[in-house]
Amino acid sequence: MIDITDFVIKWQGTWVEVSGTTAMNQCVDLANLFIRDVLKLPMIEWTNAVDFPSKAGDKYLWIANTPTGVPEEGDLVIWSGTYGHIAIFMDGNTNDFHSFDQNYPVGSNCHIQYHNYTNVKGWLRCKNPPQPTVFCDPNWRVERDTNWNLYQTEKNKVLSLQTQLSQKDTQCKNKLTESINKIKVFLDTVI
Repeated sequence: MIDITDFVIKWQGTWVEVSGTTAMNQCVDLANLFIRDVLKLPMIEWTNAVDFPSKAGDKYLWIANTPTGVPEEGDLVIWSGTYGHIAIFMDGNTNDFHSFDQNYPVGSNCHIQYHNYTNVKGWLRCKNPPQPTVFCDPNWRVERDTNWNLYQTEKNKVLSLQTQLSQKDTQCKNKLTESINKIKVFLDTVI
Protein backbone atom coordinates (compact mmCIF):
# COMPACT_ATOMS: atom_id res chain seq x y z
CA MET A 1 0.00 0.00 0.00
CA ILE A 2 1.29 3.44 -0.88
CA ASP A 3 1.54 5.96 1.93
CA ILE A 4 0.05 9.14 0.50
CA THR A 5 -0.26 11.01 3.79
CA ASP A 6 2.74 13.27 3.20
CA PHE A 7 1.55 14.04 -0.32
CA VAL A 8 -1.92 15.05 0.90
CA ILE A 9 -0.52 17.13 3.77
CA LYS A 10 1.87 18.94 1.41
CA TRP A 11 -0.74 19.84 -1.23
CA GLN A 12 -3.98 20.14 0.79
CA GLY A 13 -5.62 23.53 0.14
CA THR A 14 -3.22 24.52 -2.65
CA TRP A 15 -3.34 24.59 -6.43
CA VAL A 16 -0.98 22.38 -8.40
CA GLU A 17 0.11 22.86 -11.96
CA VAL A 18 2.46 20.54 -13.85
CA SER A 19 3.26 20.37 -17.53
CA GLY A 20 1.17 18.50 -20.01
CA THR A 21 -2.25 20.10 -19.64
CA THR A 22 -4.02 22.66 -21.77
CA ALA A 23 -5.72 24.38 -18.80
CA MET A 24 -4.48 25.40 -15.37
CA ASN A 25 -5.17 23.63 -12.08
CA GLN A 26 -6.91 20.60 -13.48
CA CYS A 27 -7.49 17.18 -11.97
CA VAL A 28 -4.87 15.70 -14.30
CA ASP A 29 -2.26 18.08 -12.84
CA LEU A 30 -2.77 16.58 -9.39
CA ALA A 31 -2.79 13.04 -10.78
CA ASN A 32 0.44 13.66 -12.70
CA LEU A 33 2.11 15.21 -9.67
CA PHE A 34 1.17 12.09 -7.69
CA ILE A 35 2.44 9.83 -10.47
CA ARG A 36 5.75 11.71 -10.62
CA ASP A 37 6.39 12.34 -6.92
CA VAL A 38 4.83 9.33 -5.20
CA LEU A 39 4.69 6.54 -7.77
CA LYS A 40 8.01 7.67 -9.30
CA LEU A 41 6.74 7.06 -12.83
CA PRO A 42 6.66 9.28 -15.93
CA MET A 43 3.67 11.60 -16.08
CA ILE A 44 0.83 10.83 -18.49
CA GLU A 45 0.82 14.15 -20.32
CA TRP A 46 -1.36 15.89 -22.87
CA THR A 47 -4.52 13.92 -22.28
CA ASN A 48 -7.90 14.21 -20.60
CA ALA A 49 -8.66 12.28 -17.45
CA VAL A 50 -11.08 9.97 -19.27
CA ASP A 51 -8.23 8.85 -21.58
CA PHE A 52 -5.73 7.93 -18.84
CA PRO A 53 -6.52 4.17 -19.04
CA SER A 54 -5.64 4.00 -22.75
CA LYS A 55 -2.47 6.08 -22.33
CA ALA A 56 -1.15 4.74 -19.03
CA GLY A 57 0.99 2.00 -20.53
CA ASP A 58 2.17 -1.24 -18.97
CA LYS A 59 3.11 0.21 -15.56
CA TYR A 60 -0.53 0.13 -14.45
CA LEU A 61 -3.30 -2.40 -14.06
CA TRP A 62 -6.73 -1.19 -15.28
CA ILE A 63 -9.57 -2.32 -13.01
CA ALA A 64 -13.10 -1.69 -14.32
CA ASN A 65 -15.67 -0.51 -11.79
CA THR A 66 -18.07 -3.24 -10.60
CA PRO A 67 -20.71 -3.25 -7.84
CA THR A 68 -18.34 -5.18 -5.55
CA GLY A 69 -15.06 -3.48 -6.48
CA VAL A 70 -13.23 -1.12 -4.14
CA PRO A 71 -10.02 0.69 -5.10
CA GLU A 72 -6.95 0.62 -2.87
CA GLU A 73 -5.23 3.63 -1.35
CA GLY A 74 -3.23 5.36 -4.09
CA ASP A 75 -5.29 4.03 -7.02
CA LEU A 76 -6.19 6.63 -9.65
CA VAL A 77 -9.99 6.67 -9.93
CA ILE A 78 -11.34 7.72 -13.34
CA TRP A 79 -14.80 9.00 -14.22
CA SER A 80 -16.51 8.92 -17.62
CA GLY A 81 -17.68 12.01 -19.51
CA THR A 82 -16.35 14.23 -22.28
CA TYR A 83 -13.16 15.03 -20.35
CA GLY A 84 -13.77 12.81 -17.33
CA HIS A 85 -12.26 13.32 -13.92
CA ILE A 86 -9.37 11.67 -12.09
CA ALA A 87 -8.62 11.58 -8.36
CA ILE A 88 -6.40 9.70 -5.91
CA PHE A 89 -8.32 7.12 -3.86
CA MET A 90 -7.83 7.36 -0.11
CA ASP A 91 -10.44 5.15 1.59
CA GLY A 92 -13.92 3.79 1.08
CA ASN A 93 -16.19 0.81 0.50
CA THR A 94 -18.52 -0.46 -2.23
CA ASN A 95 -20.95 2.45 -1.72
CA ASP A 96 -18.79 5.56 -1.40
CA PHE A 97 -15.26 6.78 -0.91
CA HIS A 98 -12.90 9.69 -0.21
CA SER A 99 -10.30 10.78 -2.68
CA PHE A 100 -7.78 13.59 -3.05
CA ASP A 101 -9.08 15.84 -5.84
CA GLN A 102 -8.41 19.08 -7.65
CA ASN A 103 -11.05 20.84 -9.77
CA TYR A 104 -13.95 18.80 -8.35
CA PRO A 105 -16.20 20.57 -7.96
CA VAL A 106 -15.01 22.75 -10.83
CA GLY A 107 -12.68 25.50 -9.65
CA SER A 108 -11.72 23.86 -6.32
CA ASN A 109 -8.14 23.46 -5.13
CA CYS A 110 -6.60 20.24 -3.77
CA HIS A 111 -8.77 18.73 -1.06
CA ILE A 112 -10.23 15.48 0.25
CA GLN A 113 -13.58 14.90 -1.49
CA TYR A 114 -16.47 12.53 -0.79
CA HIS A 115 -17.79 10.56 -3.81
CA ASN A 116 -20.12 7.73 -4.70
CA TYR A 117 -19.40 5.51 -7.70
CA THR A 118 -21.76 7.25 -10.15
CA ASN A 119 -19.97 7.54 -13.53
CA VAL A 120 -16.76 5.92 -12.20
CA LYS A 121 -15.28 3.91 -15.09
CA GLY A 122 -12.64 2.22 -12.97
CA TRP A 123 -9.18 2.83 -11.60
CA LEU A 124 -5.53 2.49 -12.44
CA ARG A 125 -3.30 0.66 -9.99
CA CYS A 126 0.47 0.93 -10.14
CA LYS A 127 1.85 -2.58 -10.76
CA ASN A 128 5.10 -1.98 -8.90
CA PRO A 129 4.67 0.83 -6.38
CA PRO A 130 7.89 2.13 -4.87
CA GLN A 131 8.76 0.61 -1.53
CA PRO A 132 9.28 2.90 1.44
CA THR A 133 12.88 3.88 2.02
CA VAL A 134 14.41 2.49 5.19
CA PHE A 135 16.42 5.25 6.82
CA CYS A 136 18.17 3.12 9.42
CA ASP A 137 21.14 0.83 9.47
CA PRO A 138 20.14 -2.80 8.84
CA ASN A 139 22.12 -3.74 11.96
CA TRP A 140 19.97 -1.54 14.19
CA ARG A 141 18.26 -4.53 15.83
CA VAL A 142 21.57 -6.08 16.89
CA GLU A 143 22.66 -2.72 18.28
CA ARG A 144 19.28 -2.23 19.98
CA ASP A 145 19.43 -5.69 21.56
CA THR A 146 22.99 -5.16 22.73
CA ASN A 147 22.04 -1.85 24.33
CA TRP A 148 18.95 -3.41 25.90
CA ASN A 149 21.04 -6.21 27.40
CA LEU A 150 23.55 -3.70 28.76
CA TYR A 151 20.70 -1.69 30.24
CA GLN A 152 19.23 -4.80 31.90
CA THR A 153 22.64 -5.72 33.37
CA GLU A 154 23.12 -2.22 34.78
CA LYS A 155 19.55 -2.17 36.09
CA ASN A 156 20.15 -5.48 37.91
CA LYS A 157 23.37 -4.08 39.43
CA VAL A 158 21.48 -1.04 40.70
CA LEU A 159 18.75 -3.22 42.17
CA SER A 160 21.36 -5.40 43.88
CA LEU A 161 23.13 -2.33 45.29
CA GLN A 162 19.82 -0.91 46.49
CA THR A 163 19.10 -4.18 48.30
CA GLN A 164 22.58 -4.19 49.87
CA LEU A 165 22.19 -0.55 50.95
CA SER A 166 18.81 -1.28 52.43
CA GLN A 167 20.28 -4.20 54.41
CA LYS A 168 23.23 -2.06 55.60
CA ASP A 169 20.81 0.73 56.53
CA THR A 170 18.77 -1.71 58.61
CA GLN A 171 21.95 -3.05 60.28
CA CYS A 172 23.12 0.48 61.07
CA LYS A 173 19.73 1.42 62.53
CA ASN A 174 19.73 -1.73 64.65
CA LYS A 175 23.29 -1.01 65.95
CA LEU A 176 22.37 2.59 66.65
CA THR A 177 19.26 1.52 68.53
CA GLU A 178 21.34 -1.03 70.47
CA SER A 179 23.95 1.62 71.32
CA ILE A 180 21.28 4.09 72.45
CA ASN A 181 19.72 1.45 74.66
CA LYS A 182 23.14 0.65 76.23
CA ILE A 183 23.72 4.36 76.88
CA LYS A 184 20.28 4.63 78.50
CA VAL A 185 21.02 1.64 80.73
CA PHE A 186 24.40 3.13 81.67
CA LEU A 187 22.87 6.53 82.39
CA ASP A 188 20.13 4.94 84.48
CA THR A 189 22.72 3.17 86.62
CA VAL A 190 24.92 6.24 87.00
CA ILE A 191 22.22 8.66 87.87
